[in-house]
Amino acid sequence: MIHESEIREWLADFLNGYETLDDFEDWLVSTSWNAHLDSTEAAQDLAASIELALMEHSKGHLSDDALVKELESLRDQIPVDVTVTPDLITEQRRPSPRKFSASYARLSPTDLTNLIGKLVSTSSCQTTSIQ
Repeated sequence: MIHESEIREWLADFLNGYETLDDFEDWLVSTSWNAHLDSTEAAQDLAASIELALMEHSKGHLSDDALVKELESLRDQIPVDVTVTPDLITEQRRPSPRKFSASYARLSPTDLTNLIGKLVSTSSCQTTSIQ
């Protein structure tokens, strides 16, 4: 089993010069080999993204500087899961019954939109549609 936090620690150690690229790659490949069997999706995704960057680097598709930038980007991405359940959404009726907006907890729709906008603008963010 590999944990996302452990991957991030090793990644930070490599980027800070405490581990060599070869040692980091050897550790990652050997530790993540069976991650699909017992590790979280976040750990699997991070390991796969790093392994892809390492492979592109080894094939000459990424320079040393480009590899470091890609790994720094992966280090700086922090996944956040937000679950909105039906009991937290209220409908605010407008003149037409077909139009409504959702509010989350005590946030108005505008405040919720502003909050999401701030989260997206201050981080690398991946969004998922809400159905």
